[in-house]
Amino acid sequence: MKYSIAVCDDEATEIEYLSSLVANWASGTGNAVTLKAFPNAESFLFQYEECKDYDILLLDIEMGKMNGIDLARQIREQNKDIQIIFITGFEKYISDGYDVAALHYLMKPVKPEKLSEVLSRAADNIGNSAPALFVDSGGENIRLRLSDIFFVEAAGHSVIINTSDSDITVNQPLASFFGSLGDGFVYAHRSYVVNLEHIKRISKSEILLDNDKTVPVSRRMYEDVNRAFAEYYRR
Repeated sequence: MKYSIAVCDDEATEIEYLSSLVANWASGTGNAVTLKAFPNAESFLFQYEECKDYDILLLDIEMGKMNGIDLARQIREQNKDIQIIFITGFEKYISDGYDVAALHYLMKPVKPEKLSEVLSRAADNIGNSAPALFVDSGGENIRLRLSDIFFVEAAGHSVIINTSDSDITVNQPLASFFGSLGDGFVYAHRSYVVNLEHIKRISKSEILLDNDKTVPVSRRMYEDVNRAFAEYYRR
């Protein structure tokens, strides 16, 4: 499976060490990992505003102007699913983890076997939380949260999935792919399926999504889309 992991620590040597442990865990468990490193809380928050597609956060507590606890509190206001693992050299902060639903505290120096165990627990939690599906794209097995999908476009016998992070091509017809999405999605056009969660506005000719992209809506499907949109938000 594929996971997006961030490491936030103000010590470059610690980032390098933790990154190597994450890579070893991924290799040993057969998982794929996208890993990004941040030298402070502020740099993480700046990037997080553009892309919130993180599954796991390895977070140092004692950093510059904003510490890890305060960063975790801000993240939790928007994201209840991200798995937060605190990395610290001080036991006095452990009680603060309950406030932000941290998965675990790891004391520095971090033991490789302990981090591997906690990462596996985080992966299990992710699999049991937000609705998701797994797709095969170019031989890579990718886990997609349904909430991260904005729309799906037919492209011959394949589909292009527009997500919060990138476009993903899957060798599967739109009709069969639609069956795996659940009732939060609706056909807007014979070549487009949209996520009702991300619809901002519907006009007679197009749908505006909350990532500011538009998809066409056919005259035949306009009423069905409006009805599904209203029912979705009543639920």
